[in-house]
Amino acid sequence: MIGLDLLGAAVTDANYATQAAKDFRAKLDQTPITFSVAQVIVDRALKMIGEARAVVREQGAKSLIGPAMIDSPAGHIEWHKGTIASEIVGRDPKATIYPRADDLKKWATECYRVLMTATQERTLQDRIRAEFWADIASVVQDLPDRIKPVEWLTGLPLWAWLAIGGGIVGLVGVAAFLILRAAAPTVGRVAMERYLPR
Repeated sequence: MIGLDLLGAAVTDANYATQAAKDFRAKLDQTPITFSVAQVIVDRALKMIGEARAVVREQGAKSLIGPAMIDSPAGHIEWHKGTIASEIVGRDPKATIYPRADDLKKWATECYRVLMTATQERTLQDRIRAEFWADIASVVQDLPDRIKPVEWLTGLPLWAWLAIGGGIVGLVGVAAFLILRAAAPTVGRVAMERYLPR
């Protein structure tokens, strides 16, 4: 058995690359995929595949990755590259959502999984991950606000804003209750004098 350490889990743990890919996909799902963002995802996914190929070449027969595991996602990403180039004509790349975003996210995640499976170097993983998200963030920052999800505008996810709103409503309710409770003896006495016969 090979005892590599990737993302804190041994290669013998079947979930090590799968969990990294799930986290990657979850973050991609929060990203608005316009044509300009899709172009960056394609470029970065192809760089991940290039890095994985280099690692596999270096490892030779010891590699955990076979050619099909690299070629399949690379082919799909190349297809998206061509599709984006042909469909972007006449559109605003920052304001038009890429219609095949789900498929692109699926294959970009596969490229990420291939790289996480191929490489043993934590520094390479961290560099690739940091470069990918830095490029995405710089492109998303330039998108129109109507396209950006709440978390890209504020840094907080939607559930956090809902929790904050619920907390504010709860505080206002508690304050109103305390005010009414403090005023109850006075209000009760005025109501008794006015409405109850003596």
